[in-house]
Amino acid sequence: MLKDVIKSARMEKGYTQEEIAKLVKVAKQTYLKWENGDTEPKATQIGLLATHLGITANEICSGKRHGKMSLEDFIIKSMLARVPQELITMYSWRMIPDHEEFFSAIENTNHDDYYSDMAEVATIEHSIS
Repeated sequence: MLKDVIKSARMEKGYTQEEIAKLVKVAKQTYLKWENGDTEPKATQIGLLATHLGITANEICSGKRHGKMSLEDFIIKSMLARVPQELITMYSWRMIPDHEEFFSAIENTNHDDYYSDMAEVATIEHSIS
């Protein structure tokens, strides 16, 4: 449920109810009503919640958290599964909700960050092979 998603995400981030209420620009009582399930946030408030809680608006609206893992765990699990790259590509295509946003993010990636991330991936792959 929505209330459970925002509460668990808030607690994971270490925010108090008052702190997240300030970040979302609502009164503490308003936020408390969301966490208690008495009312629900407006669309603009959902966007702010998602940003500050580090989750997606879809997670808030669906009332279900995604099972996201660390990059290291993802790489290890992918390698241990011994799944063909084509299958990973197909499932990535299915799971990415906004393909245009995905490619825009790739195109706008700082190349220094990319090479740093790739070095991290190589280190992880080397350590498990």
